Amino acid sequence: IDNMSGNKPLKVKPVTASQDGLRSSGAVSTLKAQDVAINGSTVQEKVAITLDEAIGRFKKGVGLFKIAKYSDAIIEFNKFTEDYPEHVLAGSAQYHVGESYYMMGQHRLAAPEYEKVVTSFSSSPRVSSAMVRLAECQSHNGNAKEAANTVAIVKDLYDGSPVLDK
Repeated sequence: IDNMSGNKPLKVKPVTASQDGLRSSGAVSTLKAQDVAINGSTVQEKVAITLDEAIGRFKKGVGLFKIAKYSDAIIEFNKFTEDYPEHVLAGSAQYHVGESYYMMGQHRLAAPEYEKVVTSFSSSPRVSSAMVRLAECQSHNGNAKEAANTVAIVKDLYDGSPVLDK
């Protein structure tokens, strides 16, 4: 991020062609991020535009969710996780896919979406909430033993968390 904002210099190695492909010449030059242009925009501008687009798309999904347009929210959040799988909000987007199904009473469809939060976005702050909802879905789907196991895991991992008050 410091390099993208121009606070630290970028190190660039020139590349030259050879008979066996490309190789580095070994020379290193230093550039500021503001000096590096991509299609007429600086790297810093490109990063800012991408972040704005991602946050805007996430907010659009949240807006759809808040007005109970759950099917549209699912589409928007799925696009978000496909386009920005490494974004800090990707786990929250995945969680909202599960929440959208849950709010529609589609517990069989919600459960695997919550599982994705746990498995694919394990560093997301939504993991504990997703596990609680997963247990609720398991219970709704007639899997009381599985739900009890999930609750036990959540209690063990997140003892004292407000999410357990559910």
